[in-house]
Amino acid sequence: MPLISKPAFLTKEYLSGRRVQYIAPFCLFLFLSLIFFLLTSWSNLSYVKMSAEVNGFNDAFWNRFFDSWLPKLFFFLLPLFALIIAWLYRRQKKGMMPHFLFALHFHSSLFFMGIIYAAVSYVFRKLELVIVNEVFLGLCGLYLAFYLWKSLRRMYSESRLKTSWKFIVLVVLYAILIVVSAFVLLLFSYTLLTSWT
Repeated sequence: MPLISKPAFLTKEYLSGRRVQYIAPFCLFLFLSLIFFLLTSWSNLSYVKMSAEVNGFNDAFWNRFFDSWLPKLFFFLLPLFALIIAWLYRRQKKGMMPHFLFALHFHSSLFFMGIIYAAVSYVFRKLELVIVNEVFLGLCGLYLAFYLWKSLRRMYSESRLKTSWKFIVLVVLYAILIVVSAFVLLLFSYTLLTSWT
């Protein structure tokens, strides 16, 4: 599938006008994100959720956070991801649309890999192959990191050195956004839940 085997391929195809044979970027993102969160909710993959339940947190709170609030967070973060890329490649003067399409396709690939991991991890956990599951998770993470780097290089046609440092800046800034946003969302959703109980 070009989405995960050919970095930036779908974005470049779409920008070149070859769109009919491919799913619209936003529809693809919406579909894969829905499948991913339904699958993770069904298989109870989140170790954070499991550990929190052991520590006595309200199960309804974590169900609401992972099944309702967390998916909404990515709709907020996606344009911020595109804005970071636009800032990093501002000298190319491409406008926002190419960066936004790039962000949609990358997040779609992220969810697609997440779906693969969720399915395979479920089998590993049933077989109690904990170490194998952790190795598989690490390999998925490494592939996604390489996929993002390769996507940036193919999309923006810069040298390996420039692509590498922009990749690092992008990952660090986006990681900070995810952590801060998730923390704020945790506080908000917990406050909202406790006010109802």
